[in-house]
Amino acid sequence: MTEIPPEQEDEPGVASDSRMATVADGFRVSDDLDPDVPAAATPPGPPVAEAFVSTDAEVGQLIFDAHEPSKVTSTVTLPRNGFISGLVTAGVLIIVLFFLWRSAGTNDAFSTPPGDRDAEAGDANSTPAGTDPERRGGELEVLERRIGELEAELVGMQPPALAGSAMRRIVVPADARFVSLGNQGLAVIGPFGGYAAVDPATNAVTAATKAASGATRVMRTPSAVWITNYSDDQIVRVDAVANAVVSVFDFPAPDGVAKLGDTLVVASSDDMFVAQVDPASGQILNEVDVPGNPGDVWISVDERWIWVGLVDTGEVVKIDSETFVVIDRVTVGAGPVDLYGDAGVLWVTNNIEQTVVGIDMETGAVRSSFFVGGSPTASAVYRDDLWVSVTSAGELLRLDRVTGTVLSRTPLGSTSRGGPMGMAVGSGSLWIAMQGERSVVRITLDD
Repeated sequence: MTEIPPEQEDEPGVASDSRMATVADGFRVSDDLDPDVPAAATPPGPPVAEAFVSTDAEVGQLIFDAHEPSKVTSTVTLPRNGFISGLVTAGVLIIVLFFLWRSAGTNDAFSTPPGDRDAEAGDANSTPAGTDPERRGGELEVLERRIGELEAELVGMQPPALAGSAMRRIVVPADARFVSLGNQGLAVIGPFGGYAAVDPATNAVTAATKAASGATRVMRTPSAVWITNYSDDQIVRVDAVANAVVSVFDFPAPDGVAKLGDTLVVASSDDMFVAQVDPASGQILNEVDVPGNPGDVWISVDERWIWVGLVDTGEVVKIDSETFVVIDRVTVGAGPVDLYGDAGVLWVTNNIEQTVVGIDMETGAVRSSFFVGGSPTASAVYRDDLWVSVTSAGELLRLDRVTGTVLSRTPLGSTSRGGPMGMAVGSGSLWIAMQGERSVVRITLDD
């Protein structure tokens, strides 16, 4: 028999821990599966089979012995039979697993560590439990489509009109077609030569007369009002103070008129030339032929360049004011009927093409072209925006002069005889002649 070293000897009545296992009833049982303990080292005692399979007398003896401590056996030897040993071991494992399962509460304790459960909880915040990914994708697609539809509706919405408080309609005794503003007031002319003057300080009509039989343009200067009378081949001068025609000069088919120093520049529509005219005598000082029907005239602020629109060719020509030589021709579109210069840009209103084109007055390069529709007849820059009168639609458009975006669209009215026509800027306002309504609309925006 192998002897147990002193340091490993059991205390009296206690089996060695290396060879014993605790079971639920408190008995300490030796482990025959321990390879370090030979079978011969098993402490003496009754076999387990004998302890459980016995006669009634033996059972009674065991019960009697349990009440006498001196006779209680302290150990029970495991059976040698492998099958029975396997069953006992499996039973112990089942009991252990059962208690572990009960203590864990749910099977999740075995499949999902606490940290992973937290992560799953975080995922639940972004994707609801039970949500089908395909269904969720479909809902997002519907939402994106609806957003696109709303954006399209916003793009298609009409821009707002000007507030009524920003507008004032002034009735005049003339069928207004063109307006011109000078230091002394506003001059209004109608297509049949009716003339009226308006005081910007009071909006009152201060003069009215019949100045021509068929007027085309009007220009207000500090000392006079100049009217081109196309029907009678005349240039008419009106004394605004005396409210009377003071002089008439012959000139073939006059249309556009502008001031160049102490002289006038007048376009002859039918005879296809542009001339510099002495206002005192009507004498032609300089002239230049232009291959087309010249209409409106605009002179640069420094009076270096004369710009003229050719209504039939869709061009504007640039004329040197000193030599009266055409130095550039720029194609702008069909029907250029009105010119307006501001900050080095010449704005050309194309009545037939329904566009407004911006040209660099120094280089002649086209900077921008905005489609406005509705047969526009005039444009002007007021409060850094581009304003356009659209005659057939009876509207006044306010555009961003950089992008062409319509900022406001204000209905002013139209009739069979016309609608909003000529425009002028001055006295803190924008003025629009209303042909067919005998009125002028004044637009004044707050600072």
